[in-house]
Amino acid sequence: QTKLADEQKARFMAEAHADTITAEKKDAEKNFKEEKDALCREIEEVKHEVKKKSMDYHELLQRIKCIEEKRSKLKIELETAKQNMTLSESNLKEERKVRIQAEQDLEIANQEKDAAEKVTQKGSEALRKAEESLGIEIRARLIAERKARTQE
Repeated sequence: QTKLADEQKARFMAEAHADTITAEKKDAEKNFKEEKDALCREIEEVKHEVKKKSMDYHELLQRIKCIEEKRSKLKIELETAKQNMTLSESNLKEERKVRIQAEQDLEIANQEKDAAEKVTQKGSEALRKAEESLGIEIRARLIAERKARTQE
């Protein structure tokens, strides 16, 4: 009986030990599955972050490209503006020369006009004097003709 009781006790202990091992195995499998799921979720999050960073990186590259294009266009516009400014300055200098020449020509024309007016005034005076002389001469002739007629 003792042997039988020992065997039963041993079997009971073995079954209890097997149940414990099974329970520990189930716990270990459950923990493994939970850790595996957590790692898979973490891997997916990392993949998502990598994808997002990659998109951000490509977006930044695109923005850099756009900025460089704008910079290039602005450089060209600046160069064009500089050339236009140089042309404008050149045109302004030319306009100043033309204006100065026109002012000088106007001054000369005014001087010529003044001289012409003086000549015209002197000519008018000479003409008036000539008319007066002619008038005196005509009157003198008329008087002489009258005298000659009256004496006849």
